[in-house]
Amino acid sequence: MPILKPIAFLGYSLSGLKTQKTSMCRLEYFFDQKRLFLADLKPKVGHDKDISGDQVLLEWTLNQSDIQSLTFDTPLTLPPCFDCNCSRVLGNLSLCQKPDVIWMNQHFEKMRVQFKSKEALPPIAYLQRPIDVYFKHFDEKFFDIDLPLGSNMAPLLARTRFVLRQLSDKNYPTHEINKKIVSYRLGKKWGLPESVTRSLHSSANGEPAREQFLKALIDKGQLFIYKQDLKILAQDFHAFNSVLSAYMGFLKFTGQVEELKENAHAYPESSDWSLIPKINI
Repeated sequence: MPILKPIAFLGYSLSGLKTQKTSMCRLEYFFDQKRLFLADLKPKVGHDKDISGDQVLLEWTLNQSDIQSLTFDTPLTLPPCFDCNCSRVLGNLSLCQKPDVIWMNQHFEKMRVQFKSKEALPPIAYLQRPIDVYFKHFDEKFFDIDLPLGSNMAPLLARTRFVLRQLSDKNYPTHEINKKIVSYRLGKKWGLPESVTRSLHSSANGEPAREQFLKALIDKGQLFIYKQDLKILAQDFHAFNSVLSAYMGFLKFTGQVEELKENAHAYPESSDWSLIPKINI
């Protein structure tokens, strides 16, 4: 009986182009063993002499085989009113009749009442998308979600879209995750304290939190990680996020993520979705 070749799930955590912090990885799933391995980890990717960080990333990706998906921890899509003609609303986005924007405003009001929030500023449809509004109050908890076109995320959104345009002829299935939502959901599934998942990207106590999370990822998520890589993942949150991204690609492949149609908030079908781990399989 022939041994099936493994399939690969690639994960990316991008940083600014001028830094040496971008990370990417390859997870391999072996059907005959039903095992998932961290096969390759590329941390601290950036400019190297005469080659740009984007070239390093693209060449590494194009040299991969048997790719099932690419998953990024950055937004992949633009907000609904980024480049549209909204002149008729005269700056009042609550008047916009796009389905995505209508839903964003309605969901904002619903959550403001439910959580008795004093937040006065409604969604800004040229800076954020429905998924960003949805994640702000997720599982009846509040999350501080970066705006896709805010000062922190906008350069990463631009870089991600540039990279994907270079790969467009390959037709790779491509996904995005929100690292805060994914780590919270996986932590809840594995019985980790919320204090751990909320600290994963903290500069003060992020490393011990990542060590605890990685132990659960190995024991309960059934991902094999070599000892030398484990140390890098605990110390480098971009490396950690790249593995988290690739792992979510694997969960998507195995039917362990929430589908848009399962959403209980009438989320607009015209809008993009994000990979969210299921609690119970």
